[in-house]
Amino acid sequence: MFKSVKYVGFDGRPELEATAKQLTPVLANEIRQRQQDVEVAWTPLPSDPDQSLSLTLARTVNGVEGAALGTFAPSDLVEAWLVRSRCRAVWSDLLEDLSQRLGARVHEALSEPLEV
Repeated sequence: MFKSVKYVGFDGRPELEATAKQLTPVLANEIRQRQQDVEVAWTPLPSDPDQSLSLTLARTVNGVEGAALGTFAPSDLVEAWLVRSRCRAVWSDLLEDLSQRLGARVHEALSEPLEV
């Protein structure tokens, strides 16, 4: 499973926390490989009467940290395909963030003058 999963800020909102806990296996199924390297955090959106959930994914690769954030509105939770799509979108955003950060690190390393 994941490196860590946190459910933060659900005091007084047990139904919403239960929803987040139900979404975690769906997320795991969409990520499949490398789950053990991913940190997951679910939080309710503050003062949101619609009961939306915020998902944060984080991963570190070769000392480079990346993160992505996604929101799940109640209307997103009606269709299973839409839930999977939202999970894949956040995962894709995380991979894109890591790719850009790693690319910048490689570019920086290649632009340093060589000492002979």
